[in-house]
Amino acid sequence: MEPLLGGLILAVLMSEQCTVVDVGVDFSEANLESAYFFQARLRGSNFRDANLRNARLEGDFTGGADFSGANFYGADLLRASLLGAKLKGAIFDRAFYRAETGISDVNLLWGAIFIGPGADLSNADFQGLDLSGLRLENANFSGANLKKANLKYAELRSANFSSANLRRANLMRANLKNANFEGANLKRVGIDGELEGANFSLACLRGAILDVGPFSAVNFSYANLTRAHIYEGIIQECNFQEAKWSRGVASQVTFENCNFTGTDLSYADLLEVDFIRCDLTRANFTGVNGGEMFIGCTFADTIMKDGSCRTVGNVSI
Repeated sequence: MEPLLGGLILAVLMSEQCTVVDVGVDFSEANLESAYFFQARLRGSNFRDANLRNARLEGDFTGGADFSGANFYGADLLRASLLGAKLKGAIFDRAFYRAETGISDVNLLWGAIFIGPGADLSNADFQGLDLSGLRLENANFSGANLKKANLKYAELRSANFSSANLRRANLMRANLKNANFEGANLKRVGIDGELEGANFSLACLRGAILDVGPFSAVNFSYANLTRAHIYEGIIQECNFQEAKWSRGVASQVTFENCNFTGTDLSYADLLEVDFIRCDLTRANFTGVNGGEMFIGCTFADTIMKDGSCRTVGNVSI
């Protein structure tokens, strides 16, 4: 790749992807706003006074690369290595970075957003951001915007997502053990990772797909599970109290010692579903489709699928 003259715009369209492999390239004063450097190896290159607003840098920018005076406002540096780079006068306001980014001068990071375990990320905007595979246990995402964010394979144990917007986020294979999603928007989200102890109370899981196998001690109380799908597994000691699961789907699932007090299951498809020692007080099974089985369950003002009301404790039918 030929060196670029100062002020020349990089031959990469805004927001498009470019793999760059070279050393000593001159990007000084270049307008690189919203550019995407993918798996770049640009050791020792010159980015003095370059405009990197909202750019995404991935790869190796070490070896004395010069970013003096560069503007990184809003840039994604989560997968960039700037170890040993010259950063005097650079602007990092609203830029995303982590420890592995290698920025040692903390004075430069005023206004930047640290992403990592235990970080306070409340009310921040992460829409569409790629956080896949990152360690974010105990991080605070309360009130944050994570719409369409990629959290695949992320370590999210005990993270706080209360009231966060996770609509259409990718949570596949993420570890959500003991995570708090109280009041969060998880509409149409797919989840197939570790769920034990997670809290989804008051959350919107409308149209969500939970294909997670066995899990226990998850709180879905007062959640909106309308048209949500749960596939294959033994679900133990979970709380579905007052949840709205109308027109949902459960397939090849065993609910054991779960609380369905006041749960709306009307017109759901319950295919090969067993309820074992569950509390079905005031649960609504109106119009349910499927061959569900009840073993040792408690019925009290329970509305059965034919519209009849059943009240009897510890019965198998």
